[in-house]
Amino acid sequence: MHKKVLLILSGWAVDSFVWTGLVNKLAKIFKIYIISWNDVLTMDCFKNKVINIIKQNNIGSFSIIGWSLGSLVSIDIACSHLKKQIEGMILVSPTKKFIQQDLSSKYFGCTEDILKNMILSLKENPKRTINSFYKKLFSLDEIKKGFYGSFIRENHHNNLGSKNKAKKNEALILGLEYLLHKNTCEYINTINIPTMIIHGVDDRICPVEYGRDVDNHLKHSIFKEFSQTGHMPFFTYSDDFLRIVTNFFKGD
Repeated sequence: MHKKVLLILSGWAVDSFVWTGLVNKLAKIFKIYIISWNDVLTMDCFKNKVINIIKQNNIGSFSIIGWSLGSLVSIDIACSHLKKQIEGMILVSPTKKFIQQDLSSKYFGCTEDILKNMILSLKENPKRTINSFYKKLFSLDEIKKGFYGSFIRENHHNNLGSKNKAKKNEALILGLEYLLHKNTCEYINTINIPTMIIHGVDDRICPVEYGRDVDNHLKHSIFKEFSQTGHMPFFTYSDDFLRIVTNFFKGD
């Protein structure tokens, strides 16, 4: 049986192992490409990497799961010449613009100064900066349940013997620069693709209000909240996430 194609556009600083549980189950119905950003060289590389994978593998129609930084890239792809090839799109913990400027709102999230300081910190002490970010991926409830500890153990195991740390760090810095400058506000409302938005209510990276805001700008979207959940619902509540994703792609 011919499998449909699913592109998973991952987030910042997190390796592909976080998708293993989901991919193993979705692989029965999809040919899956996980796209990460540890080799990007310029700001254009994020979008172009996806386009090149589609070209190199002669991919016709496809679906997308875009998480966090990957949601911004997904929005760009959904507004590109490839938009007619997209059958469906799921945006996880998304934002139309990571840096929020309306500081009158208590949900302003990450400011420009915070992200610039993070870039400086990443240059001076990469390990400390990344570890601080990793803990914020999880809600306080998820940390109590052991998800953070499990993530750290798996991350350590998958990074044993990893090489080119300097090159990877350069890509991480570029990823933060991308988040600093990327703004899809002017064209996100042109998307005309069936879309599901999944967001954790206790997300400490991208507040859930970001996801609701994206939902308000899309013509054909469904919004799903995960209670007591942080930035990675596909990792911490993989069974519930799988059920929702499968039903969406089936059209149920």
